Amino acid sequence: MSQPYLVCMVTIQCSLLHPQLTNLSNIDLANITRLQPESVIYMSRYCKKLHCVNVSLNSVINDECVTQLAVNLPKLSRLYCVSCNISDRGTCRCFLYMDFLGYEIIYNLFYCIQSKLLT
Repeated sequence: MSQPYLVCMVTIQCSLLHPQLTNLSNIDLANITRLQPESVIYMSRYCKKLHCVNVSLNSVINDECVTQLAVNLPKLSRLYCVSCNISDRGTCRCFLYMDFLGYEIIYNLFYCIQSKLLT
């Protein structure tokens, strides 16, 4: 059975017009030219079932945006953010909130702490 897709301009207004967004489990927002961090953060406050988010190829996605995704989405296990405007500090902050069990992630978190990127 195929999953239904909702296509619209990703804006805060779109989120307000489509309450069914709260049932999303995956969302691909990659390479959307008019995407705004505020819209992504707004959606993350109401789409608590999201476990996979792709915001790659959006230069407006920043540390605050990915940190809010990690904070607001308790089920988030995959966050794709290639070619975004995210620093090492922003990446490390995500590690604090996302539920990772892999050794590589634990090692990266250890590196963040040792590098004092979190202070």
